[in-house]
Amino acid sequence: MIPNLTKSLFAIFASSGEGAVDKDDLVSKLFPTNPWDVVIQISAFVILLLIVFFIAYKPVRKLLQRRSEYVEGQITSAEEANKVAQAAASKKEETIEEGKKEAARIVKEAKEEASKEATRIIAEAKDEATKRRIRADEEIEEAKEASLQEVKENIVDVALAASSKVLEREVSKEDNERLISDFVDSVYRGEEE
Repeated sequence: MIPNLTKSLFAIFASSGEGAVDKDDLVSKLFPTNPWDVVIQISAFVILLLIVFFIAYKPVRKLLQRRSEYVEGQITSAEEANKVAQAAASKKEETIEEGKKEAARIVKEAKEEASKEATRIIAEAKDEATKRRIRADEEIEEAKEASLQEVKENIVDVALAASSKVLEREVSKEDNERLISDFVDSVYRGEEE
């Protein structure tokens, strides 16, 4: 595998235009034979790794850690918000149901109150109609009595005039009243029969 790798690297260096590169020269540059060169390359590699570790890896890891904590915090707050929303939705449903029940109760009470009011108004109207009928009957009776009294007086006047003519004399007031009273009584008895 290493010979294939060296051939590939050799081909890359040869095509880059640096001139002719020897295969052994490339291998000696990649894998030095001097132990101090190896130690220096390994030390440089380790220093490079430490620099990359402290400059790039730790900040990237901290950044990734903060991002992970942020995402977890967002997930947690979203779950809490979801729980709050579900609680609010169930409370809203309960409030709506309570509102419906309250509205039904108010409508029922209003109907009952309207029914009571209608019954009261009808009873008052019947009482008023009864009072008016009684008052009308009394007024009719009073008018009938007044008419009868007026008729009696007219009859008395006519009877006085007739009796004066028939007797051609002046009839005393007592005689007139007695005659009129008898006449009126006989007229009323005739109406009643």
